[in-house]
Amino acid sequence: MQNITKQELRQKIKIELSQNKQNFEKWSKLICQNIINSEFYQKAQIVYAYMALPDEVDLSVLIDDALCKNKTVFVPKVVPNSNKMIFFDYSKCKFENGSFGILEPKTEDIKEEKFAGDQTAIFLVPGRVFGEDGERIGRGKGFYDIYLSNFLKTQKKSVLVAGVCFPIQIGKQVPTTEHDIKMDQIFTCPK
Repeated sequence: MQNITKQELRQKIKIELSQNKQNFEKWSKLICQNIINSEFYQKAQIVYAYMALPDEVDLSVLIDDALCKNKTVFVPKVVPNSNKMIFFDYSKCKFENGSFGILEPKTEDIKEEKFAGDQTAIFLVPGRVFGEDGERIGRGKGFYDIYLSNFLKTQKKSVLVAGVCFPIQIGKQVPTTEHDIKMDQIFTCPK
């Protein structure tokens, strides 16, 4: 895999994902359980999650667990015609199909939540490919890199930025640029 580009790696993983759809549900449940069992998740008061695309780890088991444990769960909405996201409190939202066919908060009657930065949070990030050292390649629009570059500047307490992926999405050599946010940890499961 010498000198492979981000786009080539995205295409390669897209093919591998299409050949492993039968494992997604099982893998998603195992990965959610790994996150739930992690020490940082257990301490976190806030969980930044996402609503999964069909080829991403489904976090619904984790979201249910977090809500049962009275954690605050935030989920993103893409600002139309931009590369920006805003996050909303899951428990206050109704949902609709939004950008890229992703289930998103319906924002007509709710306002964006502002996280004060003084609570422990775990921020779960989807991606196409993750490196063993925390490198991440997304889908190419920069939504999470842009959001996280600003978000992390405002934090007063502990935040764990964790990549979430299927086991076939881990690579040894993952090309990144200076704008790509590195993950503190990667949550996955065995193949």
